[in-house]
Amino acid sequence: MPEFIDLRGTDWTSLLPNPHPAGHKYGRGHCLVISGPVQKAGAAALAASNALRVGAGLVTVVAPENTMALHVILNPSVMVEPFGSASDFATLLATSHFDSCIAGPGLPPTDETRNIIAAMCQTNANLILDAGAISAFETAKDDFANLITPRTPQTVLTPHDGEYARVFGSAPLGVRDRAAHLSTQAENSKSHIVLKGRRSLYARPNGAISILPKGSKWLATAGTGDVFTGLIGGLLAQNIGAQTAIPLASWLHAQASFKLGRFLTSSDMQTAIWDILRGT
Repeated sequence: MPEFIDLRGTDWTSLLPNPHPAGHKYGRGHCLVISGPVQKAGAAALAASNALRVGAGLVTVVAPENTMALHVILNPSVMVEPFGSASDFATLLATSHFDSCIAGPGLPPTDETRNIIAAMCQTNANLILDAGAISAFETAKDDFANLITPRTPQTVLTPHDGEYARVFGSAPLGVRDRAAHLSTQAENSKSHIVLKGRRSLYARPNGAISILPKGSKWLATAGTGDVFTGLIGGLLAQNIGAQTAIPLASWLHAQASFKLGRFLTSSDMQTAIWDILRGT
């Protein structure tokens, strides 16, 4: 059995980033979020807005041209860059500096997405891969492993059970077996993996397992995972290590769900997170 760390009773407020009085936006980190097509652009918008909310100094959304206006309207505080192909995206990565990159919310599981992730894996930015960025490798598991395992910067994966099964195989149902399976995959991939669910588990690259803070049952609604991904990306952009960023993001996410209560929606969460942050 791997080392097991229970984080559920921890108060994470003291670990929130505190900008220097003489600091500037570039010192607070630059987070990149890649958007999917217009039908699912809201997922990237949720990730981007919450990366900003948790303190990233800048957030850029890289988006298909027909979604750019939508992102400007939804998030006037973010910057928007167009792209038409994975090669366009690779050029942007090569000519700009990003401290963290988020991919997956709203992305389709296609060959083009695999090419985008391949380009991201060559950067020195911390990566957060979710949803379509993981599912795209269902038929290319070895390619996924070969991309993420050699990376020196931190790689964070935030799958639910279905996405996890597509690249790592099905996780067992029993907590101990589930934890052992997750631990092995995190060690093998040299990644931080959050297996989301009723009881979310977090495995570090050394195989240690943590139980993350539990949110309310009302989190089982569309978009809340995109909020969580954005919180992690915003914290990683500020040079907070994944070992702290993941449980801190989970704690904020859980607290927001209890604050909102019954029938919350993912678009409600940013305001609730703001209220929690203002009280710290």
